[in-house]
Amino acid sequence: ILDRAIFKDNSIRFKFVSSFEEDVSINLRIPEWTKDGEEFSIDLSIPYTGASPDSVLSEVIPLTGWEVNTEDNSMTFIYDARLANGDRVLLDKASYALDFLFFSYVEGFFTQNTESESGEVITIGVYSNWVSGGLWFDDPKVTFEVENAFGFPVRTYFNKMELTNVLDETFDMTGEFITNGVDFSYPALDEVGQVKRDTYQFNSANSNVQEIFNEKVKLVRYDIDAVGNPDNDTNITGFLTDTSYYKVDIAVELPLLGYANDLVLADTFDFDMSSYDLAEAIELKLITENRLPIDMNVQALFLNNSDQTIDSMFIDGPRIISAADEISPGLIETDGEEVTFVNIENEKLNRLLDARKIAFRIFMSSTDQNNESIWIYDTYGMDLRMGAKIKLQ
Repeated sequence: ILDRAIFKDNSIRFKFVSSFEEDVSINLRIPEWTKDGEEFSIDLSIPYTGASPDSVLSEVIPLTGWEVNTEDNSMTFIYDARLANGDRVLLDKASYALDFLFFSYVEGFFTQNTESESGEVITIGVYSNWVSGGLWFDDPKVTFEVENAFGFPVRTYFNKMELTNVLDETFDMTGEFITNGVDFSYPALDEVGQVKRDTYQFNSANSNVQEIFNEKVKLVRYDIDAVGNPDNDTNITGFLTDTSYYKVDIAVELPLLGYANDLVLADTFDFDMSSYDLAEAIELKLITENRLPIDMNVQALFLNNSDQTIDSMFIDGPRIISAADEISPGLIETDGEEVTFVNIENEKLNRLLDARKIAFRIFMSSTDQNNESIWIYDTYGMDLRMGAKIKLQ
């Protein structure tokens, strides 16, 4: 129900038809339209041409900036047509053409309306190279930030918050936000042009997010409905402008305060030995630097074209890379790069001529070192590089 609005980029044109055999003067006014305190009004005349009926077509009249005020969602077009002696007459036809209804501002009662946003996916990269084991997160969160510039209530309903783990098992998020929805803040009538912002979180206190995320979640899918005036309250007078919008940003927050539980990560690289059939021996040089406060075990597997394991780099088992020392939160100190040489010759060399890839597997477990959770910062990590020296026959 429209109470007040302001036209934008609109125009209107009027047409009148008269069968009177004399000139007719016309005044047209629309009481619900005002600009700078003045009511909309135009004067036209239908000149008699000697061949009745006669008509007049007004110029195209721009409406940008004209304000509409109405109490019953209607507008009144009143014309006063008079002959030369002042007699008021009824014309054969009175019409108008309004090209379209665009407003820069609308105020009134807005009925319930639903906008959907579905099929969105958030990918969790922490398990992109997962093989086995896991990470335990002490305080995972799914945070959504809301911006609302509409001047009426908007409620978000989460039709689906679905999390999929590395085994492609699917779990549904539960909690009060899922059950009841979330009400956005919104600007009042005296706050036109303002944007209200809110932040909400699915956390361990109001949902099952921690339980799910510790199932090695790799992606989140969501389906959201944003419902304007969700209670259809006729007592709420709201507004919208040509710049009004709402926006929901959803992010997964995984503060890595937790521990690694027999976590195994792997990555595979090309390692084609087919052109080295004349090699007598190969010396591999592995350079590592552990910038995590967790001991690492590193092994490399040589794979053939079928991704079958031909051999391993370290015969006696994975190479241990000592944990870095944590000086203060976010600051670690290492002993620098560790260099390991691996000689490959004889039967092992013959086997590796079929190698086409090398797969590095990294094993980590912080639970063996202490019973307390640790912080993992974005400055932490592990560097691993490899080179080869080939001795030809």
